Amino acid sequence: MAALTFDVTVLTPTGERPLAGKTAVTPTVAFWYNLAGGWVVRGGIGDFIPTDGSGGNSLISQLAIGQTITDHDVPLFGDFTYYLSVVANSPINSSTPTSVTLTPGMRTHLGCDWYFLAGLPTPVTEQRVADLGMIFWFMKAW
Repeated sequence: MAALTFDVTVLTPTGERPLAGKTAVTPTVAFWYNLAGGWVVRGGIGDFIPTDGSGGNSLISQLAIGQTITDHDVPLFGDFTYYLSVVANSPINSSTPTSVTLTPGMRTHLGCDWYFLAGLPTPVTEQRVADLGMIFWFMKAW
């Protein structure tokens, strides 16, 4: 199975500065392709747009591979998938170097088309978007 989607992510960082309060919207074109044995490849490209009017847009590119190890209907752990994602953040109209992050993570179906995702972004370039920290998502499939 393959899918092409248009996604909109709203980022609302919490915690301490410099990231706290820097909300942004990222419209993205993404793909998803299921391989044999529960393996899946996904990726996308989008425009990170800060909502405070400060400019500073970035091109966000992502590629990930993972494996789904449970059936969809298993309570709280349906479609349980572990993955490794590579994300490149390339500032537009700036001389700031591109940052690259590896994120090992997981996704699970909670029920009623709601999913929970978690990851541990780990910067691998000197240029960093942020220091090490956990990320969590709740996602509704429509």
